[in-house]
Amino acid sequence: MVALLFAAQFALPTTGYTQNATKATEAEKAETPKTSEDDDKAATTVTVQGKKRVDPTGKEVYDVSKDPAAATGTAAEALNKVPGVSVDAQGDVSVRGQTARVYLNGRPSLMLSGDNRAVALRAMPSAYISSIEVISNPGAQYSSSGSGPIVNIVTKRNLPPGLFGSVSAQVASRGGGNTNAYLSYTQGKLNISGFAAVFDGRFDSDFDSASTAFDASGSAIREARSEGTVTGRYRIGSLTTNLQYDLSDNDVLTGGLSYNRGKVNSDFAGYTASRGADGALSDVFRSQSDGRTPNDNGSLSLGYTHYGQKPDQSFKLDLTVSQSNRDTPSLTRLDYERASVSTNTGTRYTRRDGGSNTRTAMLSAAYNTTFDRVQVSVGAQFDTETSKTETLSYGPAGSVADLQLDALLSNRFRYEQQSAAVFATAQWELTPKWTLLAGLRAETLELSTEAPGTTLENHIDYTRLNPSLFATYAFSPKRRLRFSYTHKQQRPQPVDLNPGLVFSSATAVTIGNAALGPEEADNLEVTYEVNRPHSDYRITGFYRIKDETLVTSSRVIADPQNLGNFVTETTRKNAGQERNYGLTATYSQRWNNTLTVNFDTTVTFVDIDVPELSISRSDTTLSGGVSLNYTLKTGSLSLNYKLNGRRYTTQGYRGANGSGMIDYRRNLMPKLSLVITVQEPLPLTKIETVTETNRFRSVSASENRTPTIMIGLSRQLGGFSSVPKKP
Repeated sequence: MVALLFAAQFALPTTGYTQNATKATEAEKAETPKTSEDDDKAATTVTVQGKKRVDPTGKEVYDVSKDPAAATGTAAEALNKVPGVSVDAQGDVSVRGQTARVYLNGRPSLMLSGDNRAVALRAMPSAYISSIEVISNPGAQYSSSGSGPIVNIVTKRNLPPGLFGSVSAQVASRGGGNTNAYLSYTQGKLNISGFAAVFDGRFDSDFDSASTAFDASGSAIREARSEGTVTGRYRIGSLTTNLQYDLSDNDVLTGGLSYNRGKVNSDFAGYTASRGADGALSDVFRSQSDGRTPNDNGSLSLGYTHYGQKPDQSFKLDLTVSQSNRDTPSLTRLDYERASVSTNTGTRYTRRDGGSNTRTAMLSAAYNTTFDRVQVSVGAQFDTETSKTETLSYGPAGSVADLQLDALLSNRFRYEQQSAAVFATAQWELTPKWTLLAGLRAETLELSTEAPGTTLENHIDYTRLNPSLFATYAFSPKRRLRFSYTHKQQRPQPVDLNPGLVFSSATAVTIGNAALGPEEADNLEVTYEVNRPHSDYRITGFYRIKDETLVTSSRVIADPQNLGNFVTETTRKNAGQERNYGLTATYSQRWNNTLTVNFDTTVTFVDIDVPELSISRSDTTLSGGVSLNYTLKTGSLSLNYKLNGRRYTTQGYRGANGSGMIDYRRNLMPKLSLVITVQEPLPLTKIETVTETNRFRSVSASENRTPTIMIGLSRQLGGFSSVPKKP
């Protein structure tokens, strides 16, 4: 149900984002963290004097600190403001249709992964963020745990001396609201910053679905139709602090502590009817269920950075430890009007208990230096992760008191994975116009899984070499042509290896595949970009191919609870090939710092071929977004809309849907503002999901009730001292 909770909305800053980092003032440069992993090759982070280097990776940097709505917005809203980036209701982030990993200050974060991501992005205020980096084709310096793009959230550090903060609160038309506070204090060599946020929200949506099972000849043997509503409430509390201490002019010590705690209460009411091959009703029941899903996660990080005497010379050491806990209790009541099982009459109850605990630790080191015209980076990273998951299913029974443990649908699963990697990159300025960056990453993974109480154990051990190559040709300081190639893997999630049958609902179960391996991916991009004083645009052609694709496979099975329900079993396997190719265009125009227009569009041609499942499909999908942002004499107004095109999978697709936001700010006093936000002003949030194979077809749709109006106040606190100009 978490998928229905956090509807991350879309807005764009009044002043517009800029990709031209060379125009940053000294105060803006001070906000850029020295510790960002990739900024050793960027022009805005080195503190020693030297020739500015071109970043051939084509990383796009968007300045959040200039957004007037940053004082009251969230990280989810800030991400949705970036052209081509989308955050959906589950907290999943995509870049121009590709699923993206979310990093924090250049590193993976447990707080921003899995089910935690929706909570964390909703709780983190955008006032805490300095910039957002979009890396569409990550190179060898990044982990091989995923083949897609990376979105890196860079928090504010190295702020000018003084005290600065903001406090904001909003109430929502559907009930609830949010409050967040951000505070930063800098004095001498010390900077302390942090934020606290509390969210209390409501959600409600409608859904319907139709599913059909076929025999080997293609004849329908059973079908089921369902409809219902989901309503609920979520409460989230979050606290994060960061510390930076300059040991010397060239040595920086950093530390951070984050903790999130949330609870989701959801109520579901539905009606299901299934028919046999003859078309006659076989099972009819009404269902009611309530779920209470508490979760909390925390992380501690320590970092040390030393800057050398040569330009772009640095050594960085990072340590991060994290822990996440999540419980998933629920109780379901089924009231049967008709049943194909003679003993299944009247009211039947089922209950699910369980949860998960995950712990991670990461140690990384990187050294960057220059040799004449060559810039070299070498590094190593060590990760360990342990997790315990428990799912206990009870029932069915005629009363709650009579519920008994169902051993078939109950299981415990543990895994421990360790990875070690070394990488090296070298960047050459071949000529004044040509810059080349080549890299190689060697990564090994050891993963052990077990199901306690059974003999089901598995061990996976493999090593991969992943090369990357980037090249940039500068026609002029404002026009560039970029080329990039990378080879990566997409690892399966460890829970996908769980061989036990896991109960999801009265009509759905999952089962893992212990033999599941990574899919191999090759990505090629060519980009032409132009950066002008008041406008920017880029056109990118891309070609991506995946082998041994991680395929999701669904089929209809006999009801393991013996209730006669239409039950779908879902698993994953390696099979077939997927190819995506197309064009992306982004454009930004600014007029006198008053009006900004941002536009992006992506057309993707999809070819999927899975002979093992008799699946072959080809189609075209279109995505894009547009925003108009106007600065008023007494505030600002933003009108934004984003269209997410069809997302194809090996056995179907997720339909196109739209999201939008209207944001109005009026300055009541120099540091006090009225904020009015309309979320989803257009009723275009319906999402259709289609699964279609030779033995199974399902069409389901869900739609959130809109719009939601939020109104509140934002108050700034303190101010910074002026930053002296460098001689």
